[in-house]
Amino acid sequence: MAVTIIDVAREASVSIATVSRVINRPETVKDTTRQRVQDTIDRLGYRPNPWARTLPVGQPDPVIGLVIPEIHNPVFPELAEAVEREARHHGYQVILCHTDDQWAVELNYTRLLIDRKVTGIIFVSGSFSHINGITEGYRLAEQAGIPYVFVNARTDHASSVPIIASDEVLAGKLQAEYLLTRGHRRMAFLGGSHDYYVTRDRLSGITEAMRPFPESTLVEKLGMFTASHAARATLELFSDADPPTGIICASDLLALVVMREAYSAGFVVPRDFSIIGFDGIQMGRYAIPALTTVAQPLAQIGRRAVRSVLGKKMTGSKKLGLTVIEGESVRTLVSAPARQTEERSG
Repeated sequence: MAVTIIDVAREASVSIATVSRVINRPETVKDTTRQRVQDTIDRLGYRPNPWARTLPVGQPDPVIGLVIPEIHNPVFPELAEAVEREARHHGYQVILCHTDDQWAVELNYTRLLIDRKVTGIIFVSGSFSHINGITEGYRLAEQAGIPYVFVNARTDHASSVPIIASDEVLAGKLQAEYLLTRGHRRMAFLGGSHDYYVTRDRLSGITEAMRPFPESTLVEKLGMFTASHAARATLELFSDADPPTGIICASDLLALVVMREAYSAGFVVPRDFSIIGFDGIQMGRYAIPALTTVAQPLAQIGRRAVRSVLGKKMTGSKKLGLTVIEGESVRTLVSAPARQTEERSG
């Protein structure tokens, strides 16, 4: 793992700014401190970042780092587009860091962004949403004095961490309510494991919605937020003697995988079962049939994330409104009172 300016500062018992001055303006540092820092640099093998040396001491680079867990799920490129557009509006550029949902890669990218002296870091972190998530990355940013914000994350261990998130409990409730009011009583939820806060919150909302319907049942197909898991779960669900009539998916991408796998097995949406997703990605509109989903405001999330790291005060979490987008993937099994598409906030 590459040695960073943070490592040098910690080892030499000085501030990051002092290390930066030794590198860029050594004449401003007293001899004993300069020598101690230089000895530490030599001993650790630290190589100063060439692009950081072009900036005045203490001056951040007009760049924002965006750390995302994957690029295959369209929700992340759509969010990245919103972040980039807002950053450009304020005169900033964006460095996109794809971690492949590995905390060690996330940590390395965080170190790189700190060396780059970016203005701020936006973490869309899978690890931070895990109950045993690694928080070292954001702590490094905090130590370096770089503003940061987490998007759609949750933790019980750092309530002061700035978070911009959709209300996952409300999301589950809206998904289940949509199916319940259309006569569905046998349902399945397909998503990540109980080790993720998002799964626990979504199931909490689903359970709350099902409470007035004691005859309703829910099958949980939990594992990873991956297409391969969704494909296996689909085959398992429809191999049962009494398969669900409605499927709630943790994301639109998983819903599209379920629709494709079911079609390959001879099942058609919504003739044989109904499905509802979450995210509101554009791809869902072009599916056949068009996907019914609960959409999160990706453009608003991107704008708020950028504004947060640029100096807008925001501590704790701020949950945003959700909108039900009606497609053609849900079939009404019995007559039910008309329900208008609505937007609700947590």
